[in-house]
Amino acid sequence: MKWVSILCLLLAFESTSAQMRNSPWLIPQGNRIDFAQGGTIASNGPILGAHAGSSMSDAIGQVLLSVNYLDLRSSNGSIIAEMIPLVLPHWNTTQAFLIVPKPGTVARYMVFLIDQPSYARAGYLEVDIEANGGSGGLVEPSITWYMDSCGAKLTAVPHAN
Repeated sequence: MKWVSILCLLLAFESTSAQMRNSPWLIPQGNRIDFAQGGTIASNGPILGAHAGSSMSDAIGQVLLSVNYLDLRSSNGSIIAEMIPLVLPHWNTTQAFLIVPKPGTVARYMVFLIDQPSYARAGYLEVDIEANGGSGGLVEPSITWYMDSCGAKLTAVPHAN
């Protein structure tokens, strides 16, 4: 019975260890909603939210990457890539970008994106957040397009494995 209690405690800790990953939400006009702090706080860092943008945080709630119509930024605010030469999402796209961890890696993330409606393509960029001394970098300099004629919203759901 003692081992079952210890196992349950370990499993409970494991399931709560990444609870802060989605706690900060970056939103337009330099604001953020930080659920770890219990309310809306002004953003005081170099990473600002934007309409249809996306961000990814680590397990304790520190923002690792942020992307919007203008640029892709690292945790220290360094510009990893300017987005306008790569893609022009439509101003009315509700969720043009999505950042997810690359499976089987620690420091690589996939940035999925949707092009403007005249093309309506979906593609991705791979980012290594440890490249360039921790300022981040693209693994490949161009977008890999994988779908034509897509919608205006990206979403992801965690899978069991």
